[in-house]
Amino acid sequence: KKRLKKGIFKKTLMPDTSSARMYVQNLQDTLSQIRLLPTPANENFHSVLNLYDGKVSYISFKNGTFISTIIQDSEMYAMQRFLFESQWRSAIDLQAQG
Repeated sequence: KKRLKKGIFKKTLMPDTSSARMYVQNLQDTLSQIRLLPTPANENFHSVLNLYDGKVSYISFKNGTFISTIIQDSEMYAMQRFLFESQWRSAIDLQAQG
């Protein structure tokens, strides 16, 4: 809610699953854009990568356990940003498809 109130735009990559497709179709957040990545059916991710303000944040959550790390390093941020943007360009954009 704070992000929306401040007008901060967010890009999200998610595995292409039926639940992710449903989430995108029901999205009401006009400041978020989500694209889907083809992912093998046996891949289950229980983690999140966030990039913001020159920082890289990793959050892992599985079986009720949360672990997080924030790295503030311009080189790691630049590398992760490059990898994200590379994946972003090749990901499925359901929002553009209507």
